[in-house]
Amino acid sequence: MKRILISIILSAFLSILISQLYVSFYYGKLIQDFSIADFSEAVSFATIAIYNLIFTMLFILTTFILQRLTKNQRLVDFISNVLFLMISVALVFGVLKMDDPKFKNEDAQLFIDYFKGFIMPLIFFPVLSYFTIKPLFEKN
Repeated sequence: MKRILISIILSAFLSILISQLYVSFYYGKLIQDFSIADFSEAVSFATIAIYNLIFTMLFILTTFILQRLTKNQRLVDFISNVLFLMISVALVFGVLKMDDPKFKNEDAQLFIDYFKGFIMPLIFFPVLSYFTIKPLFEKN
């Protein structure tokens, strides 16, 4: 159980870090004079952190439950990967179907067409972080 908690914390931390780097780059905070649009009204640090934490916990706990149900690691990996794929695709369609936010910032409102494209990569950071951290906590 200790391994699971540590892997959740590390995966969530990595996911939040990568998400914040991505968002900061997009907002032009990392490179001066390279700002696409500041969508921080709709996507705050808290929103990103909560999303990443919830989905990282979901991925790791799903794998843990599957490992308890069967000892076949290949089957566990296959089922969990299919579930992660289905969740990711569902989230992509969810983003595509969502209503565009209304921004007070005029520059962000002008770039509203890019908002969904901005959100899409954020969907995949929790599962990519999970797959990055997972080998560190697998038993040999």
